[in-house]
Parts: sequence; structure tokens; C-alpha cells
Amino acid sequence: MWDYLNRIFLSKMALFLFNTAVYWAVVLAFGFGGTSARSLFWQYMIIYVVMNLSLYAFRNYDLGRFRSLNRMALSVIAGVVVGVMASIPFLLLFFFTRVPKMQMLFVSLALCVGFFLSHFLFSRLSMAAPRKSRRLVILGDKDRWEGFVDELTGVLGKGVESFSYVDPRQCQPLEPDGGPPSSLVITDHSMFETRKLREWLEETAAKGFAVEFAPQLAEEYLDRIPLEVAQAYRHYYEMSFRMAHPAPSQRVFDLVVSTLGLLAAAVLSVVIVPAIIIDSGLPVFFTQKRVGMDGETFWIHKFRTMKKQAAHEPSFAEDNAYRITKVGAVLRKFRLDELPQLWDVLRGKMSIVGPRPEQPEFVREYEDRIPFYNYRHNLRPGITGWAQINFRYAGNLEEARRKLEYDLYYVKNRNTLLDIQVILKTAETMLGMRGAR
Repeated sequence: MWDYLNRIFLSKMALFLFNTAVYWAVVLAFGFGGTSARSLFWQYMIIYVVMNLSLYAFRNYDLGRFRSLNRMALSVIAGVVVGVMASIPFLLLFFFTRVPKMQMLFVSLALCVGFFLSHFLFSRLSMAAPRKSRRLVILGDKDRWEGFVDELTGVLGKGVESFSYVDPRQCQPLEPDGGPPSSLVITDHSMFETRKLREWLEETAAKGFAVEFAPQLAEEYLDRIPLEVAQAYRHYYEMSFRMAHPAPSQRVFDLVVSTLGLLAAAVLSVVIVPAIIIDSGLPVFFTQKRVGMDGETFWIHKFRTMKKQAAHEPSFAEDNAYRITKVGAVLRKFRLDELPQLWDVLRGKMSIVGPRPEQPEFVREYEDRIPFYNYRHNLRPGITGWAQINFRYAGNLEEARRKLEYDLYYVKNRNTLLDIQVILKTAETMLGMRGAR
């Protein structure tokens, strides 16, 4: 394990040194006269940190993406472009001067090439390096956990040599087989309720079996909390969900972003509003009741993208796809129809990042039929969120269940870095014109 972590650390250090060398080579080659070495150093640190966050958000550290060279190139370019744009405000803030355009141009191109080459080499070396595999022993019922285990082993790939199921009620002795390291996966917390089973677990762990828990594996490798795992560890997760609450720093961030965003939206509305009126008449805005934090309802605001309907009934967006206007289709592609929601953020009904607000009729149904659904209301609903960037639009009950698993992951693990990842990934979606339905 430590060898693997050391390889990761050395790889990241190699990436850092490589990109540092590229940056200073460009700086020394073109001079950028009049700029002190100290100023250049801090400019580099700002650009590099913001760039790495952007590239991380665009999944450039996900080795699975590197199987396609074109896909990696587009992802790196998009990450660098967004990173450069995001770093400019910080440069202006810290240096109180205009950022030299030529310097930014050359540095951006150099970093784009540098990151592309370094990540390309890193991916090839990582895929070529031998991986240590392990054997998983699933302590639980196969019929209940087969879907979860199949998905987990699919994600781990070659990291799992084999897996097997053991009935916890029998407590049969287990012995290492001399092959790869074995991990004992505890699927249900109730196994610790009986003394006999606790003693068996302790004896098995003493023989060299690593003990792992289903919640740990699910959150680390699936980036969501499967409902079957949440139900098996109900007390643990209910405590975690109940402790979730909006952070003051998130509200400050929402106020700043929504204020600046509304100024930009006001400029864009000079084009958007007339286009909607010419295309399909009035009204310009679409309002609808949604469920927000603590289960309270509020009116959400959007630019209207569908033809007017006499009587409103709750429905999925895909059911009304035929009603989308020509201008509405363009707005949805770039998600510009959601700009008015910045007003909902400013007035405290929504957040920039959070679970997507649903219609009251659907919420009532989901709360009756999907466990843990009410916990997504512990946070303000968001314009974008972890579920939106990781799962498609939910058009039925089963898809709503899967999307909730991502929402629950966000509710439990919300932090500033996760919010940044969601925002930058949303920017990638917008640039790629993969708008919502």
C-alpha cells in the first residue's frame, strides 16, 4: 500500500517539476521584461494551483479517460482554458495591475502543451506499471449484494483478482490461500451485534485479512451512497445526514457569485428577452413551485423555453420535449435558461451547488417510496450539483433512486473543494453544450 502511495506522490512531483520547467522556459525565452522574478513566481503559483483544480474537475487525473487520445486532448484544453479564465481575477486581485496579454497567451499555450504531454506520459506509465491485485471476501448474502459487488469490481478492474461470498451466519474459519492479499468486506453493520460474530471477525482479521466496510468502498470508488448500503448502515448514515447543514462560507460564496452572475445575466438578457418574445411571445419567465431546504416550497425562476400550456400538471421534462421552442433549445444547450435562478440564490432560496429542487408532487411520492429522500432537504437546493454532473436527467422512479444516491453523497461529504469540482465540471458541460433536458 505504501509503495503505491509513494508512486502516486512521485508521479505528482514529476508532473509539478515538468510543468514548472515548461513555465520558466517560456518566461526566460520571451523575457517579459519589467516583471520581477518574485512577481513571476507568485503569478506562476496562482496559475498552477487554479489550473490543477480545473484539470482535476475536468477529470484529467482519471486514467480511464486516457484510453482515447482525442478525448484527453479536449479535456486538457478545456481544463486549461477554464483554469486560465479563473486565474485572471486572482492575478488582478493580488497584483493590482493589468495582466500582460502576451504573457498570459504564451504561458497558457505553454501550460496547455506541458499538461498535455505530462498527463499523456503519466497515463501511459501508470497503465504500463503492474498493479497489485487483491481478493475480496464478501461477508453477506449474494442475492442481496451481487449488484453492488459487480459494480464495485467493475470499477476496480484488475485491482481485484477474485471475489467470493461467505455466509456470516455460519462463521466458517477462513485461511489465507497464499495468493494476493485478501480483504474481508463487511456489508452490514448488524454483524457486530452478536458476540460470536465479533469474535470470528477478530480472529479472521488476526490471520492477515484486511477488514473493509461497504460504505468506505462505495464512497471511495462509486462516488455515491447506494441505498442498500445506506440501509445496512442506517444509524451511521442517519447521524451523518442529520449533521449536514449549510456552511456560512457557502452562503458568502453564493452571494458573491449570484451578484456577479446577475450583472452578466442582465447583459445577456438584452439578447435573450427579445429572442423569446419574437419566437413565442410572452411571458419571458417561467415560474414553478419547488421544494427547498427543510421541505419549504418556493417559486423557482427560469427563462421560458417551452410553448405556453393552458393547464399545468406535474410532469418530467422529457414528457414535454415536443413543446420546446427554437430559442428554448439553444438556451437549454448552454443552460442559459437557468440564469434567472441566480435571483433565487441571492434571496436565499437556492445555492449555486446543491441537490436539484423537485416539484412538490414528485417529492411527496419519492418520500413515500424512496428511503432517505427527505435528507436531501437538509441543504439548500442548487442550480447545479453532484448528482447533475454524475448522472443523467431522472425521468422515472428508478432513475430518481440512483440520482438520490449521488445527492446523499454530496449531503454527507459537502466541502469547498467538492463545490469547486462541481462548478468546474458544470462549466465543461456548458462548453460541451450538453445541456439539461
